[in-house]
Amino acid sequence: MPSFRFGTEFSLIYTTSINNPIKFITIKDSNKTDGIFIILREVELYGELNCPTKTYGLGCQKKCNCAHGDSCFVSTGGCPSGCPVGFKGIDCTEACGPGYHGEKCLLACSNNCTNQLCDRITGHCFKCHPGYYGDTCELRCSDHCAGDGMCDTNGTCLYGCLDGYHGDKCLDADLPFTACDVMKFGPSCTQTCSPNCKPVEPARSTTCHYVTGACLLGCRNGYLEPTCTEASVTTTTSQVVNIIIGVGVVVVLGVLIVVVGCVVYKRLSRVREDVGLGSSNNNPAGYDVADYIYDTGDSN
Repeated sequence: MPSFRFGTEFSLIYTTSINNPIKFITIKDSNKTDGIFIILREVELYGELNCPTKTYGLGCQKKCNCAHGDSCFVSTGGCPSGCPVGFKGIDCTEACGPGYHGEKCLLACSNNCTNQLCDRITGHCFKCHPGYYGDTCELRCSDHCAGDGMCDTNGTCLYGCLDGYHGDKCLDADLPFTACDVMKFGPSCTQTCSPNCKPVEPARSTTCHYVTGACLLGCRNGYLEPTCTEASVTTTTSQVVNIIIGVGVVVVLGVLIVVVGCVVYKRLSRVREDVGLGSSNNNPAGYDVADYIYDTGDSN
């Protein structure tokens, strides 16, 4: 502060920022502690008293951004009503940095936002990590979404459903029989149960599993489980084996009959030779060889 004496005219230039109207200025001597040194009642102020809305400073060249479009302090640009959502700083012109949003930029974007980037005002994610959806990516896509498990902002699976599930969001059903319509199975329930499945009760109930297409009660005769879409190779082979066994038995029996016949024939021939019954002249009594064997007890 400059030195002066009473009765002396002087000018005092002091630069400061003033936000409120001034009625008087009190000057105190920093070396005195016993009260006021001087009071100035007439003060001349140099600077801008008023600036258009959203401007401040000398010549109103600087910009401010107060909430609700309010005016800011001419000297500092400070906003009496504070900053609008998504901005910060003394004059509220600084937008929230990446990863932050809300009032005074104090809120962090969701961790499920891609690169944790979101709208600085609403906090809505620009894009979600795979498997999430919603404004702030707070919702999980269905576990039954096909592909990489991605869904759109409404939760609709982008690449359809896994086997056995259907609907926009591929939601699972409690009962396998109601996960697909009757007689349907597979991806998006587009495949039809085999007509070779055994029927189930009640009538019109589905006959196969909604995921695999396996027939619930097995196959009709002649078809292979589990889906009953192929002819039963096992059954055909069994029939062939049975035929082969039957033919083999017949052949063996035939061979045995021939062998037995040969043995009997040889024995009869030997008996004839032994008893001389080879002709009627040598057998005046008309004996049969069998009778001879019986009478003589020849068992050879």
